[in-house]
Amino acid sequence: MRAYSAAIMINMTQFWLVAAIITILAFFLLWSSARRGAFIVRSRKGASDALREAQITEIERNLEAGQIDEDTAMAMRQDITRAHSRATRRGEDGNMTEGPSLALWGIIAVALMSAVLSYAYLGAPGYPDLGLAKRAEMETPNQERMIKILAENNALPPAPILSADTQNILNKLNEAIAKHPEVAEGYYHLRVLHYGTGNFREAYLAQAKYMDIEASNATANDYAILAETMVLSVNGYISPQAKEALQNSLKLDPRNDLATFYMGLSLKQEGSLEDAKTVLSSLLSRDIENPEWVSQIHKHIEEIDGEFSVAKDPSAEDIANAADLSDEDRTEMIGGMVDRLRARLAENGGTPDEWARLIASLRVLGRDDEANAILGEALQKFPDNAAIKALAQ
Repeated sequence: MRAYSAAIMINMTQFWLVAAIITILAFFLLWSSARRGAFIVRSRKGASDALREAQITEIERNLEAGQIDEDTAMAMRQDITRAHSRATRRGEDGNMTEGPSLALWGIIAVALMSAVLSYAYLGAPGYPDLGLAKRAEMETPNQERMIKILAENNALPPAPILSADTQNILNKLNEAIAKHPEVAEGYYHLRVLHYGTGNFREAYLAQAKYMDIEASNATANDYAILAETMVLSVNGYISPQAKEALQNSLKLDPRNDLATFYMGLSLKQEGSLEDAKTVLSSLLSRDIENPEWVSQIHKHIEEIDGEFSVAKDPSAEDIANAADLSDEDRTEMIGGMVDRLRARLAENGGTPDEWARLIASLRVLGRDDEANAILGEALQKFPDNAAIKALAQ
């Protein structure tokens, strides 16, 4: 942590050093420009004086040569003097020869200070640049970040109120774990107790500690339970860490029911609807005795079926039905399908093909501004996808 803090301090020092150099250079350029303007004014004043002297000399030469009389020479001298006076009143006589005014210096100083203070307040000095891959990673919060997001929005469930007996058992468990923190069995019972009371955050932490101790001895069911407690602790969100636990469970036992169920939900969350339906439907062919669980599986499959009309291309039946509609009704029907697809992608994400289909559909409907905005977002999410890049050309 100290090394990281030191690196941040070095980065910030480098940033402000570069910013100071740029500010000084900008100030110098503005100062040089102002000085150059003052020099031009002085040059103009000198040129005006020289011209006046040359004109007077020419008049005197012509007078001596008898080419003009005294009255004409006097009139010409007066004309030249009046012209020089008009130039003086226009500010060409050296009113600015002392350089830029104090007001101009003040404006320059305020502008530069405003730029520095604005960045210090609105910017993030010392914060590293983020590539598209890193930004995409940040858009998929990990387990702890999701807990923090929910906590900041007061969306975490409140801690359950325990009965006196349950609290007594919990106290004894914590005392036993404090005496023997290396024994996995204590964390196993702690997880069971917290899970039973609905405190899934503590159940997840207990199961994670249990897994740390068990290490290579962990079973497929251990990984599945870890994933489930992670999911339940963040209101059903399946984080990358939870999915990794599911994958580890299914590697040890491809038919683990709990891991299969949550892997189906993970695929649904990602927008892979066909795969999600296949995985969840496979559970219905197994002997699952819990009717509530079976009901949940059917519920998710029905939700997936309801989204198929949005995620998939129109069927022959859809096209036939659309052909019988008026142009206005047909446009409304297609617009509804597109809006549902857009809402699903915004909520759950989706594949590059689905994003490309949404962009193309919006363009067909003449909603070019929306299509271009979503295209920009898609290019950030899938910078290397050929279909998305083709839409940008």
